[in-house]
Amino acid sequence: MGQIKTFNDFVFSVKNALVKEFPDCQVEIIPVTKNNGVHLQGVNVKP
Repeated sequence: MGQIKTFNDFVFSVKNALVKEFPDCQVEIIPVTKNNGVHLQGVNVKP
């Protein structure tokens, strides 16, 4: 795995690792906005 320079690099590295580990599942990165306006990234794994 290459060097992670940004948060987006980290998010996509996690997604790629999950896709490799669970090839029969659908892996998505989803944006989440909390009630206080904070924006986060979520990982959704579906069979």
